[in-house]
Amino acid sequence: MAKKSPARRYAQALFKIGVDNKCEKILLDDLHQVGELLKEEGLMFLLDSPKFKLSEKISLLDEVFENNINQFSLKLLYLLAENKDFKYFFSIYNSYKLIVYDSLKIEIGELVTAVNIDQSSINNIKEKLENNLDKKIELTTSINSELIAGFVAKVGDKVLDASARSYLMKMKKEIKD
Repeated sequence: MAKKSPARRYAQALFKIGVDNKCEKILLDDLHQVGELLKEEGLMFLLDSPKFKLSEKISLLDEVFENNINQFSLKLLYLLAENKDFKYFFSIYNSYKLIVYDSLKIEIGELVTAVNIDQSSINNIKEKLENNLDKKIELTTSINSELIAGFVAKVGDKVLDASARSYLMKMKKEIKD
């Protein structure tokens, strides 16, 4: 039997706690908030450092997060500090997010456009994708000017390529054949 990664085990345990306490979405928001602070403030270095005592790490976590996140999220951070597992934080966050989204029947998708588009256009594309796939979708967006015009939407293993680049490549292939 394959052994689960530590990140997956932490994520599953946190999800069970979230379900039992009806706060799984709150915990997800907390992990997002913690992740943003860990990236920006360089806290990861301090929390992962063997030079600092556990009591110093706990004090730092309390100072930064105590009144800003749920008690279960904070206890997870304490546990990561105690077990010297902060290196797994972002994997835990990603695993937890996938577990929560799966439970809520939400798919993660990516929308790549040729140019910057307004939020109403993004919402319109998202709505059409949700209707076609009969699922809620959370879209991340990016720009790739090589598409020339249009967009490419990826949701799960499905890809909708409505780009001018794709159209031109198909035409080129037809001309060659």
